[in-house]
Amino acid sequence: MAATWYDARDMSRARSITTNDWTSPNRRFVLSWSQFKSPAVWLTLMRLVLTPFAVVTLLRGQLDMSFVLFAAAALSDVLDGWVARQLAKITALGAALDPIADKILLGSLLGTFACLGVLPLLPLFVVSAIQLVRWGTGLWFYRQTHHVIHAGIDGKITDWLFLGGIVCLYQRPEWALYLISAGIAAYIVSTSLVLRKAIKVLTSARSMLQPNIRVIVRDIGTSLDEQNS
Repeated sequence: MAATWYDARDMSRARSITTNDWTSPNRRFVLSWSQFKSPAVWLTLMRLVLTPFAVVTLLRGQLDMSFVLFAAAALSDVLDGWVARQLAKITALGAALDPIADKILLGSLLGTFACLGVLPLLPLFVVSAIQLVRWGTGLWFYRQTHHVIHAGIDGKITDWLFLGGIVCLYQRPEWALYLISAGIAAYIVSTSLVLRKAIKVLTSARSMLQPNIRVIVRDIGTSLDEQNS
């Protein structure tokens, strides 16, 4: 951020006040090997590992095996957050990996069902476009503040609607499009809220720093005048 050169403490204070609990619980995203010791992180990694096996078995026509793998991956999504809270092991790594693992699981299976002709391509394109906006917002926010946006309740509701749609694709394909359409609507609302909050946080942080910028510029000008006199 261009303004961080003059007083890192002011920027740090602005970040801590404006981001509140909306960003990662550990504030700044710092990767360390100790975070891999968290059971919640291992559950999230298990979801990433199970996803390709669920896709491969689905492509091979092993519907029951694919559904079991998908159900295990979905169960890990429920357990990782609960375990992290119960053990007080909430980490920045877990906060970053959890939504990524969710989207990889959902996107991979939705894409596979679309390739098999069970799901129309249009919902997949819409979800992909929204996801690009979501990830772009998260990357922009991280580059500006070095904070990671963690999943909120709106994001979880969206994920569970999509998960329900995937369950229907396995068991009741005729119902799947209704849940997936509801998931897309919830995803649009969730992404709009994330974008609005990100803009609000950055605007608030910069407005807090404006008085300090004016004081610093005035002091620099005074110092230059004294040197020239």
